Amino acid sequence: MNTRIIIAAAIASFGSQLAFGQMGGYGGGQPPRKTGGQSQQMQTTTTKTVMPVGVKGYLDNVIGNSKDHKFHMTVNGKDLPLAPVKFHEEQKLGAGKSAMAVDMKGVDGKVYEIDFVTSGGVVTDGKIRKINGKAL
Repeated sequence: MNTRIIIAAAIASFGSQLAFGQMGGYGGGQPPRKTGGQSQQMQTTTTKTVMPVGVKGYLDNVIGNSKDHKFHMTVNGKDLPLAPVKFHEEQKLGAGKSAMAVDMKGVDGKVYEIDFVTSGGVVTDGKIRKINGKAL
């Protein structure tokens, strides 16, 4: 008779924990906390970064984010701030690539012609081709 009472008490105890969700792994746990009458919620946001398209977009982005609003290149180991003067016509190279030359005036008073190469509209390379109209 005592064993029946013990078994019944054990089943009742186990059953009540399941019914009220207080055993781990059965979806139980603590209810959400409320602060100031409002439940806390997590909110995630995503920021979409837009890549500049083409040489003009690239230069606008770089110059806009520069402290002195200049395009900077390293020439002979020295930083050279440049400002765009003239954009030449874009030339298609094939396979989704193109090139565009840009005349840029340096703080040293010289005009540098820089060839920018794009792939899929994104600038991948830039090289100085001429200084004051003379090829290197």
